[in-house]
Order: sequence, then structure tokens, then C-alpha cells
Amino acid sequence: MGRPAAAGGGIAVCGAPEAAGSLARWLLGQLLLTRADVTFRVPPGWGLAGHATVPTSGTGPVAGSGGLHIAVTEDPAAPPRTGAVTIVVCPAASQAPRWCSRVIPVADDHDRRVRLPWLRHVLTLLPAAAGALPTEALLPAVLGPAEPDAIRRDWRDPPAGLAAPVGVRQDPDTGRLVPARVDLAAEGPHALVAGTTGSGKSELLLSWLLALARGHPPSRLSLILVDYKGGATFGELAGLPHVAGVLTDLDPPGTARALAGLRAEVQRRERLLAETGAADLLEHHARLGRGLPGTPLCRLLLVVDEFRAMSEEHPDVLDELVRLAAQGRSLGLHLVLATQRPGGAVGAEIRANIAVRLCLRVLEEGDSVDVLGEPGAARLPPVPGRFLLRAGTPAEVQSFWVGPPHAGYVPRLVAALTGAARATESGGAYRPWAPELPDRARALPPVAPWPTPAPGPPAPGGELPLLVVDVTDEQRLGHWALPAGEVLVVAGRRSGRTTAAATLARAALDRGVVTHLLGRDLPGPAAPHPAAPWLGTTGEAGDVVLARRLLGILTEEPRTRPELLVLDDAAALERAIDERLGPGCGAEAVTELLRSARGNGLGLVLTSELPLPRWAQPADHRLVLTGGEPDLQLLAGVPKAWAGHAPRGRGTLLSGGRAIRGQVLLPLEGPGPAGRVDPPPLRLRPVPALVDLPAAAARASGRAGWVVVGLGGDDAAPVLAPVTPGQVLTVVGGPGRGRTTAATTIGRRVAEAGGEVSFGSAGGRTPVAGGLLVLDDVDRTPAATLDEGMAWLTGGGAVVVTTRPDGLVSGFHPLLARARDGAMLVLGPVPAALTGVDVRPWLGGRRPGRGVLALGGRAIPVQVDRAGGSGGSSGSGGLGDSVP
Repeated sequence: MGRPAAAGGGIAVCGAPEAAGSLARWLLGQLLLTRADVTFRVPPGWGLAGHATVPTSGTGPVAGSGGLHIAVTEDPAAPPRTGAVTIVVCPAASQAPRWCSRVIPVADDHDRRVRLPWLRHVLTLLPAAAGALPTEALLPAVLGPAEPDAIRRDWRDPPAGLAAPVGVRQDPDTGRLVPARVDLAAEGPHALVAGTTGSGKSELLLSWLLALARGHPPSRLSLILVDYKGGATFGELAGLPHVAGVLTDLDPPGTARALAGLRAEVQRRERLLAETGAADLLEHHARLGRGLPGTPLCRLLLVVDEFRAMSEEHPDVLDELVRLAAQGRSLGLHLVLATQRPGGAVGAEIRANIAVRLCLRVLEEGDSVDVLGEPGAARLPPVPGRFLLRAGTPAEVQSFWVGPPHAGYVPRLVAALTGAARATESGGAYRPWAPELPDRARALPPVAPWPTPAPGPPAPGGELPLLVVDVTDEQRLGHWALPAGEVLVVAGRRSGRTTAAATLARAALDRGVVTHLLGRDLPGPAAPHPAAPWLGTTGEAGDVVLARRLLGILTEEPRTRPELLVLDDAAALERAIDERLGPGCGAEAVTELLRSARGNGLGLVLTSELPLPRWAQPADHRLVLTGGEPDLQLLAGVPKAWAGHAPRGRGTLLSGGRAIRGQVLLPLEGPGPAGRVDPPPLRLRPVPALVDLPAAAARASGRAGWVVVGLGGDDAAPVLAPVTPGQVLTVVGGPGRGRTTAATTIGRRVAEAGGEVSFGSAGGRTPVAGGLLVLDDVDRTPAATLDEGMAWLTGGGAVVVTTRPDGLVSGFHPLLARARDGAMLVLGPVPAALTGVDVRPWLGGRRPGRGVLALGGRAIPVQVDRAGGSGGSSGSGGLGDSVP
């Protein structure tokens, strides 16, 4: 308004009646709120005569002497009031009285009108006739209209401190009601708010923060709001341009990262103040104003509602807040801690730095003494919002109220503040922690890597990008990549383990790393074409035959080029090995893999469910994805604040003694690199589940003295067994394993190749060169038939026999002795002494026809050819007369 006209002068407010009256009411209200010596009179139509809170008002002469006297009239012909400033409301400037020293034209702007209810609210702030505090004090009456233009004008020259009105109190000298103001910068730097349930604590915090935002632009003030009542207190303030974040008990990880970010912010501010040589924030900005280079800093205000609940949930928070409390004054960091009962929650270290105390009504005098040092707060009347203020001069205060929810003042003010911030281009609130981690990310976002890799293009293998991480200590997001040749264990249940494995596999293939994949869902839909040049062996983790063969090759000697083995669901491999070799053998095999991999330079990625198996403990890096029971995550090393449920792919990386929060990248899509690799990667193929070779294919794959018994080995190629003259080929296995089918197949293949074959008996014939005799179940065959078999061998023929393991071990006939010494097609568990090699790892469970060809000390896994489905599963079915 500027300085008022001299007493006896006048101000003409000219325009449409409602618009001109609006400005007159605004001028009068501002004078009433800013001066304690104002008396006034207004037109009868304003309806203020006899108002209970008006000390001197009405339609009669202005009363009293001294101070400032205001007379408002709507009659341009009325003479000026002696000893008063007269405000004349007139329809046009041409009608303004000549004695008016100032003429103010008013535009008819409906959105900016100040109506009579607002002025009545102002009057509630003035002392009642008895000099008592009001039971309500409306915040809109103090802050004024929620208009972006007015807010923007006030923000052009904001105060240097952190002052805001928190309520109304009586002036001790005049008895008038005046705003009670708190300046955290000058009187704090920190504040404690206490009050029992229903005392108005949340409303006090809400109005205080709105007043702070109204008086200070986002470039000068950033708010961090922590609400451990589920967000009920600060939910309406989330849209304020000053708010860096609203943290609740529903998001413990968010609270933890914010507090960690504040710890980093302390270090950042200390560094920036040291660069300008300033002792505190005020001196820092003063030096910047004189042209010294540096970074401007806003004031950071951390407000915690229900501080006791947060300290009980996160005891480590106390240490962070103690540090902030001790260093906040010079660095522009401020705390407002609110709680129902501060005893035991707010320790002496924090209290020593809290100079501002606001205590609403409490039930026990001890609680009041704990906060204020005297029991007065326990004797306050049961009026919501009434509190005792200890800041500067102690006072009893009635806190401001934003009004009933249906009035909608808070959303209007938030919208106006947002509009003002947008118009001033001050941007959003400064957030002292990194942006939120993305829920989904396929490519690396444009953030700095962490740790920083060596400059220049990556070497073959290099780093395999896996995570977008929250680098809390540096207040930013970064990347984390698995160094080639190191070991990572990914754990969690229904949390994205397979996705993490696929991401690393794809990254390795794109970087020229030979990559082997064992897992049901690997390589997955996002993986490259199966013929990708660097793709090695692929199969299921539970395929013991394939897995054992691959692990044996990879761990025999150091790798000559970067190689990575991705084993998804290592527990499936453990269980399968335990079934074949006995309990504990699976864990022993994985442990040996880990040990050998480190020595051979083989990179490993193993995934597992929680709880972590024992073999996972010495891994170079451990990624525990958020999924499953929080207790199991805690046992795996996840900090308490991060344990729980979160988006798929969110987890905690434990590496180098640090815990890092991150989000797994989705695997890249597309074909990936093409070309040829020399030498090609090791590509073992799983033994097929069923083999039914055409006769032509079997003949083409065979050679003299050998017969195709099925597909298997390292590349699922035809497996040849010897049927040489004078030798016995033994097919051994238990019931239902496919012994008879195997023997029948061998005989048919020999016959298809032109050899003479007899099934079940020689029939008195003498064998010819290449002739074959097939005897089924020799452990239950008469001795005469066994004698025929020996005669067949003596005559230069070959013999194929089938038998159960126990019959082969216990038999004494010379033919059985020859069978024990020859090649064996093993279709089930047998004593190692029979074969000279442990065939258990290579057996394919109870699948008929799955077996091992034990030959010359080697074990070759095989799935027996059915030869068109001929033969039975056991006994002598399918064996009969000779085949020419």
C-alpha cells in the first residue's frame, strides 16, 4: 500500500462498485494486520457495526485520539474527516473529490476481489473486548488472496531468514492481537512441536508450512516432509513447488535414501562454503552477491511428524538427525520435529540445538516441562491450536487454521504457488538425493557410471551393464556393471532373477564374451538368435548330463578368452545331482564350480531362491532382489529399510562391503552381433528325449564293426557301439529301462547293413563274418543258450546280451565274464566296478532308453534309437527268429 496519506487527506478508489470496494477492504485489512494503533469506521452496508472483535467501529465518528484513524465512505460528496485518512469509493476517477491526494483506478477483475467475509476473518485476529485470544485464527486472512501475481511480486525480494507467522498472540504492550512469527534462521535453527492427540498439531504444521511457502520462493526454500501417519498430515502439500518429497512409513526405503542424501548434502554444503570462504549461508550468499563465483544454496527444512514412530522404526535415523542438528545452523539446514510425547525420543544431543519450542495442550505436566521447562502447556484450555511458544519472548498463541476442507483454500494456494514458481522460472524444489529409480529400464539412461570405468573403449568382456543404481553418497543415479570374470549371485523369489540373468547374458554376447546358458527360460525372448557367434552351450539347469559335462570342460583349465556361464536356478541343478549322486553332492558340485571359476578366469552368474544356500556366501557380488519374505532378505544382507516388496527387478547389491540399491535393466532386444568366431565356442547339445532314426540315416552314420545305438555325446550326434567279431556288447539296466528295445534296435541296424542276425538263439547255425547273436535277459537264460553264445564268439561272431545289473555281477558263466569285460550300454545305475567309470552323473533319470555307453574308460551319454518303435521295454518281447 505504501505510506498512508496524512491525517486529514484522502484516497480515492475509483471503478465499478464491487471492484472499488474490494480494494478498499484490502487496504483496510492490511492496515489492521500490520499496525496495532488503527481505528476505523466503514459504511453501514458493510455489516461490521457491533462486531464482537472490533474495538472501535460502526457508522459514527472515529473514536479515540492518537494512532491512525481510517474512514471509508461510498459518498464522493462527503467532506473529509478531520484527523483521519478518508478512503473514498467512487464509480469513476472524474468523480474523485478534489481534496483526495491520491487517485487509484481499479480494473473490474472478478478473480481478484476481496469480499466482506475476508475482512470479517481479519477482524477475528483483533483482540476481543475482554482481550482474550480467539478460538480460531484463519490463515487466509493473513496470507491474502491465493493469486500467482501477488505471490510473484512478494517473491521478488524475499526475506533473508526463514520467518513465517504461526498464529496470533496478544501484544504485551497494547493488548492487540498480532501475528506470532517464528524465524528458524534467527531463532532456531530447529524447532520441536509437541501436543497430544486432538490438540491441533497437524493443523499447526500445515498452516506453518503454507505460510513459509507463501513467503519464500522455491529457490530459497526446499521442504522435505516425513509423515509417519501414512501421509495424512502432508498429503495436501505434495504438490507444492517447494516440496522435494513426502516420505511416509509406507515407504521405508524412500525415508532411508532421503536421510542418506541429507548426509551427503551436509558434505556438499561444507565443500561449497569452503570454496567461497564463508562461515555460514548468509555470508556465502553475500559473497556471491559481490561477484564471487560459487553455487547458490537454498535453505532445507526437514519436517518430521510423529518423530517417535520414525525413530522406533529406524533407530539409526537418530544418528543422522543428531549430525544435522549440530551442523544445520551454518549450512542452512533446519529441522522441525513433531511428536505427541517427545520424552525418550528426542535426545539431549538434538535438544541442545533446538531453540524453538511449540507445545500444544498435553495431558501431563511432565510432558510440558520436558518441552518448555515449565508445566503451562498442561493447563491450556481444550482449544485446538492453542499452544505455548518458547522462541524469543514466551507467549500463548492460537495457531492459524486453513479453514474447513470444503472451502478449498489449500488446493487454491498450492495452485497459485505453483503458477508463481512457473512464472518466475524458479523450477521445482531442490532435492538432496538422486531421482527415483525407474521401475523399468531397457537401455542405460544418461547417468554417470558407478564405479567410473577406465576411459576408452571397453576391452573384450569388459563391464557387463546390469543395474541402474542409487549412488546415495553422490546424490545421483549411476550404472553398475559386472566385471568380466567375476562371480555374481542373484537371489529372490518371483522377483526378476531370470531377467537379470538374461540381461547379463545379452550384454556379454554383445561384447564378444562366449556365453553359456543353463536355465529353463534362458536365453529367453529377448536373447539373440541361437546361431549368435558368441553363444555357447544352452540347456536346462536340471539337465545333469549336459551340466556336468559342461562344468567339467569349463573348469579343467584356464579360459583363453572371456567366457561367462549363466546358471539360472542353481537349486534345480543341486536337486538333480542329489538325486543321482546322493544328498549334499549338488551343493558340493556348485561349490567346486565357484572355486574353479575364480582360478580359471571364468565369469559366473548363478541365481537362487532365498534363503541363500551356503555356497553363495563367498561370491564376489550378491544381488538380492526384492521378493519373498522380508526376514529372508535380512538374512541375505539387505538393510532393514530396504527389505520388503518393491517393483520386479528392484534389489540390493552387496559388493565390496557396500549395500547399493538398484533396478535391473531389461535385456536388449534384437538379433545382436553377427559373423563367425574362430575357434567357435564350445556348444554341447542336450541329449534328446526321444530318438527314432530312419534306417538310411543310421546306415550313413555307421561304419564297419560299429552300429549306431542312438544320439548323444557332446553334440547329440550318432553314438557308435562296437559289434566286432569275438566281442560282447552288454546292455545292462533294471526293469522298464528299455534293454530289449536297445538290443532289438542294434540287431535291426546290423541287419539293415547286410549282416546276419539271430535273435534269442543261434538255431544251430555257424556265424559268418559280421554275424550277430542277440540274447535277451542272459541272467535268466538257460546255460545251453549261454553256451551257444560262447560258441558264436569262438566262431568269429559278435554277441549282444541284455541283463539286469545284479545278474551280471553274480553270474559265473564264461559268457557273462566276457560281458563284464566288454563295452557296455548302461541304462540304469550299476556298480562303478562293472564299467570302470562312474556313470551316475550321465544317466538321464528313469527315462526309458536314456543311458551311457561305457567304452575304454569313457562315458558317453546317449538316448537309444527306437528304430521305428520296435521291441518292448523288458523281457524277451521283440526277440525271435533270425534275420537274414
